[in-house]
Amino acid sequence: MLWFGQSVSMIGDRITVLVVPTMMVFTMSASAFDVGLTTTAQYIAYPVLGLVAGAVIDRWGRRWLMIACDLARVVTLAVIPVAYWCGWLTMPLLLLCGSRQCRHRVL
Repeated sequence: MLWFGQSVSMIGDRITVLVVPTMMVFTMSASAFDVGLTTTAQYIAYPVLGLVAGAVIDRWGRRWLMIACDLARVVTLAVIPVAYWCGWLTMPLLLLCGSRQCRHRVL
């Protein structure tokens, strides 16, 4: 059951990495710099938090932490379509969502 949940989570992550930059280009007419900045925000937590997070998380319960991080990623990603439908979708919001999603993925 755990492997199935993590597999679904990883598939969702890969789809997000593809869909967010594509959505930026087609709906927001974003420049190459904007797309690159958002893609960087989606990956920056790996080198920044990776080693520190590994040392800290070894002291916590892994199962509940994985569930909490997956739920936080769902909420973070749910903000994007809601913001689009309400007309609030902006570059800073996408940068914030991308960086939060990456942070929860590293943890």
